[in-house]
Amino acid sequence: MEFTRLRLRNFRNILDETVEFVPQINVFVGDNGQGKTNLLESIYISSRGKSFRTSKFEHILNNQNPNTLIETIFRDEGLDSKIELRFSDTEKSLLFNGKKISTTLLAQKVPTVLFSPESLQAIKEGPEERRRLVDELIVSVDPQNGKVLSEFEKVLKTKNRVLRDFASGELERPHAQDLLESLIPAYVERATELTYARITALKNLSSGLEKIFRAIINSSDVDISVDYVISGDAAQSWEHEKIRNAINQRQRELALRELESGVCLVGPHKHEIRFLYNGNDSRFFCSQGQQRAIILSFKISQVMYHNFVHKTSPVLLLDDVLSELDSERRDFLVKFLKESAAQTIVTTTDLAFCNELRTEKLAEFRVKQGRVERTN
Repeated sequence: MEFTRLRLRNFRNILDETVEFVPQINVFVGDNGQGKTNLLESIYISSRGKSFRTSKFEHILNNQNPNTLIETIFRDEGLDSKIELRFSDTEKSLLFNGKKISTTLLAQKVPTVLFSPESLQAIKEGPEERRRLVDELIVSVDPQNGKVLSEFEKVLKTKNRVLRDFASGELERPHAQDLLESLIPAYVERATELTYARITALKNLSSGLEKIFRAIINSSDVDISVDYVISGDAAQSWEHEKIRNAINQRQRELALRELESGVCLVGPHKHEIRFLYNGNDSRFFCSQGQQRAIILSFKISQVMYHNFVHKTSPVLLLDDVLSELDSERRDFLVKFLKESAAQTIVTTTDLAFCNELRTEKLAEFRVKQGRVERTN
């Protein structure tokens, strides 16, 4: 799987550029603020129908001309497909080979794995970042999980709207309770499906994660695992029924508090995910370098697990992560990229990185003030 061409028009600071990719390593070099991440963002949007930098598509429009085009050619098993995204200040269209496509189906057809500075912060930050990390994993490994995630988000939104309307006085208590009672079965089922998908993916990833982490830090005397926590209980071994029962019980316990607060307090959007280093929470017991090694291991494991399941590799997107890694982690990443079958698209401010990655299959691009030029 690979991208072969990208055409951008009026996308952020890029007015009109076309890029031809190579199948292995593509490196975009330039100073900060020149448009490197914009290029990577456009590829991510082409695979997900949404940005990893903003939830509002109007933020990606060019200020001078709000009619934006992202057009990519994606090759899978020798067949080329065209992905088109057109934005304006009033509308957005997403087309796959000329036909409308949902973001869920797009993620199934065009798998990518993103590794960004935000990924490196996932351990330090709150649980929302770790949930997002795992949700990207489940969609990448099994694209059908995109539908599971989307359906949960829809029913969560509906439930929150009922709770909010009651809290604001727009709904009387009997009416709100009737609506909630009718919603709860679907909500619990969708919440159970998403939770089980997360637990299953983490369980399947665990052996590869530990193996790669030990290789990165050059030590076999460490244990790395991921703990999925539901209402304070370790749930990484739970099956459907136990998950469903736990969510149902918690739902009953917090029903009154939900009405009072006007927000849903139960479900996978509240679950905690902990990366454990020798049994201890890595947020508190790991150095910054060890934390970054864990996330690097997670992303590489994700690529390798995808390859194991699908017998092909997703496209790997690396946004300026080299400056965040120490020399040992950087050397491991360079070695992995040289040996990997995955197409890789990298942004960096460091010209030396191109020399470290140098292979006959590397394409180097210079990015300056929104203009892109291949330099090798």
